[in-house]
Amino acid sequence: MEALFHNLGIGFAVALTFQNIFYCLMGCLLGTLIGVLPGIGPVATIAMLLPVTFTLNPTSALIMLAGIYYGAQYGGSTTAILVNIPGESSSVVTCLDGYQMARQGRAGPALGIAAIGSFFAGCVATVIIALFAPPLAEVALKFGPAEYFSLMVLGLIAATVLAHGSLIKAIAMVILGLLLGLVGTEKLFPSQLSGVDQISCLSEDEKTKLTHVEMGAYAHLFGYVEEFIAPKMVSLAQDFAIDDRVAFDALVNFAAEEVKHMNLFREIRSLVDEATGFPLALIGDEKTVARAVLHKSTGATLLLTAAIEWFTQLHYLTAFKDDGALDGFTKHIFKHHWLEEAQHAKMDHLETLRAFEPMTEAERDTAVDDLIALVAGVDGLVQQQAVVNEAAAEGAGLLIGNVRRGALYSPTVLDRVTPNMTVVRQETFGPVSPVIRFTTVDEAISIANGTAYGLSSSLCTNRVDLITRFVRELQVGSVNVREVPGYRLEMTPFGGIKDSGLGYKEGVLEAMKSFCNTKTYSLPW
Repeated sequence: MEALFHNLGIGFAVALTFQNIFYCLMGCLLGTLIGVLPGIGPVATIAMLLPVTFTLNPTSALIMLAGIYYGAQYGGSTTAILVNIPGESSSVVTCLDGYQMARQGRAGPALGIAAIGSFFAGCVATVIIALFAPPLAEVALKFGPAEYFSLMVLGLIAATVLAHGSLIKAIAMVILGLLLGLVGTEKLFPSQLSGVDQISCLSEDEKTKLTHVEMGAYAHLFGYVEEFIAPKMVSLAQDFAIDDRVAFDALVNFAAEEVKHMNLFREIRSLVDEATGFPLALIGDEKTVARAVLHKSTGATLLLTAAIEWFTQLHYLTAFKDDGALDGFTKHIFKHHWLEEAQHAKMDHLETLRAFEPMTEAERDTAVDDLIALVAGVDGLVQQQAVVNEAAAEGAGLLIGNVRRGALYSPTVLDRVTPNMTVVRQETFGPVSPVIRFTTVDEAISIANGTAYGLSSSLCTNRVDLITRFVRELQVGSVNVREVPGYRLEMTPFGGIKDSGLGYKEGVLEAMKSFCNTKTYSLPW
């Protein structure tokens, strides 16, 4: 019981803020207005108004949806009382007495009684749900395949026994329902690419969502690749324009097919955005990346292209070919992509041999060095893409940035980030600033101390009590109050806390003090 009151206290502390009360009021108002319409009901009302909550944080969205639900429940009684037409099924009983009171000129008291009764019943039901939710959850977690099967058999038998009229018709409807329920769904994208089948803790919906995010990153990667392969093949084709028409035609067709693949992966990215319900952010610009790649030596570009062509062969054979649950149209498209890329891989191999044959040893070393730099760049793109995509999938919004110009990545700010996102839990080697919202000072300190890093922090407040508390409780090497450090960081007398610290990583003199935690804080003069 103590835990119940504690949890209710936490819930009220979150719900009884001005912002959340406003969203609850708006939800009740909209739910009541639509709930008045006969035949719609709370479920349909929530379905229609669900897009209104897409831009809200999860807590405010749930509060607004709850307001919509209760408003629609009450709105159904309005038409039941005034015109003897129930707004939804639970308002049928209200017609019996409510409409008679309205005919006697007591519509106002009837509506008031309905409102008070709806409020009281909602409060009592909420308390009962909070009281019995833990034991019910324990029972639900014990349900396995046998229990679910027994429930389904019980439901089918009940549907047959309780049916009125012909028993044959009831059985026929049960069989028809079973046939409709047994119709499966085909996957739009293969799960082998993301490896979600190896993660046992994920639900099927979570696996599907992660597969879509990974497929989006996959399509983005090929968006970069196709942009530089096509112009490179056109450039190589010029060497054979007069002397070898067969080689010229082959390379031109190669480039034309790569242009077709560019359009293919653009469509796949659109499908992924549609499937996930939000646009996956694209790190950088394909044309800028293509210029950076083409700026490298021809040997390095051909080696990178050949490697990519060969792993597309492996991807189709391992992830697409034998996946029986995969959508047939998707498999058909990637089969033809695989066949064309098989020809491209062979041509890449021949062109790579032709490019390396006249090279000196120094030129080959340069080509390999360029290849290593390109692979590192592609790996960095994919990693940053994954971090931003994950944050977007979990509800974060891009405020500014996320643009790459060659080797430069613009400062990026993500809003509505949660502490469990990768962009917070792991170091992001780039100018990515996540904004985490909080409601109390205790929550802010808990979030700040909840990571494995504790190098430095900044604080914006004039309250001395808060400054003192943050300096005392933040697990960081320095606390900068309303200013940036006015000295070189390597001269700061601290070694960092937890997994951070100049002394730990850079070998400066403060490494001698690595067994101590010295904290520095600065105040504006």
